[in-house]
Amino acid sequence: MANLPCLLITKQAAAADPALEPTARGARKHVVTSIFEKKETEATKAAWLPPEEGEKCPVIVANNWEMATFTEVTAQDCHYHLRKTEIYTVLSGTLAIDVDGVLFSLYEGDTLIANPGAVHEVLREGNFLARVIIVNCGEADDKYVV
Repeated sequence: MANLPCLLITKQAAAADPALEPTARGARKHVVTSIFEKKETEATKAAWLPPEEGEKCPVIVANNWEMATFTEVTAQDCHYHLRKTEIYTVLSGTLAIDVDGVLFSLYEGDTLIANPGAVHEVLREGNFLARVIIVNCGEADDKYVV
């Protein structure tokens, strides 16, 4: 386990990530509860950079929380959690999200917190770069698709 004092993920580094390009999957994890051995490795440098082709993505392993950067390309579904809280922050563009039937438009710098039990879905509208922090995610089975 790396003993990094911090991990800096700049908006510019995230925006340059090939995984976030329109023809890619549209998401990149930076903090995980466990490493996906085929695609991730523990970060060894404080300044995060997207992996080169064929390299594994540097991540921090954390207890009970995760973080990812994503775009409108990311596959989304309408769901809720019983224990997890999802915190969305827009880095650029406009993100539309439906929470319990109410549509919210988030702009650069805005943050929305989807509490446990709230049915929510990020809509695939417009262009955006956003981050989601998920807390209380020690249990993988806490996602209920509506």
